[in-house]
Amino acid sequence: MTLFKVEGSPYWYYKFMIDGETYKASTRRRRKSEAAEVEAAKRQDVLNRKQLGHLPPIKLRDAVTYWIDHYGKETRSAKAERNLIRVMFEGSSAKKTQRQWTWCPNMPFHEMTEADVKRMIDHRVNEGLGPSSIRMELSILSRTRSRLKGLFLVPTFEFPTAKEDKRIKPVLKHRFLDQDEVSKLLKILDPRDLPDTPRNRRWYADRMDAFDLATLLLDTGVRPMEAMSLTWQDVHLNERRIHTHRMKVGKWSRLLMSDRVLAMLTRRYREAEGTPYVFPNRRMKSSRSEPHMTQCKVLQNGIERCGANTPDKVKRYGCRATIYTLRDTFASRLLQTGKVPLKDVSQLLGHSNVTMTEKYASLVPEQVTENAVAVLNGLNTH
Repeated sequence: MTLFKVEGSPYWYYKFMIDGETYKASTRRRRKSEAAEVEAAKRQDVLNRKQLGHLPPIKLRDAVTYWIDHYGKETRSAKAERNLIRVMFEGSSAKKTQRQWTWCPNMPFHEMTEADVKRMIDHRVNEGLGPSSIRMELSILSRTRSRLKGLFLVPTFEFPTAKEDKRIKPVLKHRFLDQDEVSKLLKILDPRDLPDTPRNRRWYADRMDAFDLATLLLDTGVRPMEAMSLTWQDVHLNERRIHTHRMKVGKWSRLLMSDRVLAMLTRRYREAEGTPYVFPNRRMKSSRSEPHMTQCKVLQNGIERCGANTPDKVKRYGCRATIYTLRDTFASRLLQTGKVPLKDVSQLLGHSNVTMTEKYASLVPEQVTENAVAVLNGLNTH
């Protein structure tokens, strides 16, 4: 056994070689006898792994960090998952990521039990987090176990699914705006009929941006962030086409413009003033103004003011109307005409498969309703 001290450190260090590989580290012990026990345990652990195939343990936070650094960094949601890993162990007071209960970072990953996971779900539900947020945390733990299997000691139990725990079952939101709500929303957002006052002039650009953004979402069904990231290189006015990058599925789509989208984009192009973005950040003086969320906030405020989120409507639909609801409204309007099949709507929405679009399948086309009413009127005349 080779024990030695390093200048400036009060601890004993060990150094040994097995199968041509050198192992050197601090024992974190001041007494040589204790340091010798640490070295012996480390040597035995290495021999067990090399000769008997034993796997080393790993701490929980080290495990999820290892996963995100080696396997998760290329995923579409890597940034959000890295932030979630931080709050899983440090907590957060932010409204959307609120977590008071935290995982113990030094807990050996393989010692995690089903009871620990159920306890986590209990706390997350009590903290007011929704099923999707809880499932995202479970997904990180599950993928960490799958990727580290064969490299480190990992839990052997299966993580719960929505079938086993109804609290993490996805909530299917069938919220979309009816024509009356759409008309009210656009009227509230349109600043062109407002009186010419200093306050209205100050907010004119933001209101116009929100109005145009609502028009684009209602007539193309793109995701809000896809719309906010749209550049003039993606817009082809002569061909009436928009090339948009579907961030969630990582592919490009070509969408045709409706008449009002064409008119809106033509007007914005004339007023672009050199910015590469269709919806620039007007609060930046740089010509390369990056997308900003002010337009989204103004649009959400318009949704509140048009009466889409009254208490009775929120209770009835089980959710609030948001900017994303305009995308759902696009899909519902097409399906209710009965002229656009579900598969075509799935492609327009940029879904990776039609299964993701099936939540709209329960919408009854207006033509079907009209035919049924016509039949009933005929029967009622006899």
